Amino acid sequence: MSSQHSLPDELKVPDDLKKQSGLLSQPKAVWAVAFACVISFMGLVDPILPAIADQLHATKGRGHLLPHAGGSW
Repeated sequence: MSSQHSLPDELKVPDDLKKQSGLLSQPKAVWAVAFACVISFMGLVDPILPAIADQLHATKGRGHLLPHAGGSW
């Protein structure tokens, strides 16, 4: 006797949607954000912050806030 149960048709995931879903089939924007997060957590952005602050004519205190500014100056 089989213990497998079948789902009603309205609860089944269509085959074309199954092909589109999954961790590796994300839009390019998702991969770009993930890559940017990895780079920022690795600390590769920190050495260039003083140069960015100079170009923005920011004070030293504001330069330290750059990673946390979130676009609001």
